[in-house]
Amino acid sequence: MKRKNGRPSATDWASAFLAAWEEAAEIGTKALEREAARRAYHGTLKPVYQGGVKVGEIREYSDALLMFLLRARKPKKYRENYKVQVGDTPGQPMKIVGIDVYTTPPPEIPDPWKAP
Repeated sequence: MKRKNGRPSATDWASAFLAAWEEAAEIGTKALEREAARRAYHGTLKPVYQGGVKVGEIREYSDALLMFLLRARKPKKYRENYKVQVGDTPGQPMKIVGIDVYTTPPPEIPDPWKAP
């Protein structure tokens, strides 16, 4: 809202700054997501040295980044699930009754070396 003299108020500046900040944060997050996907899918080249001399490169993929991407896209299938039960009888100290930690098994991937 502009003041009587026609100049923007501090609130105007603050809301404009907040909108620009949120847009910049979204652009940065998208760039990070693209880089994570690239490293997970296409890997990165690491130099290989022998006797102090570079003799080649090897492509390394990031299993951790791939898992994060899978968990983000299909959380029901790939997230780690925790189930905690706590006893809460009034007047009694709370105690942990049981903890179940389980993960969803990965989907079956056909073995390319087996005959159909």
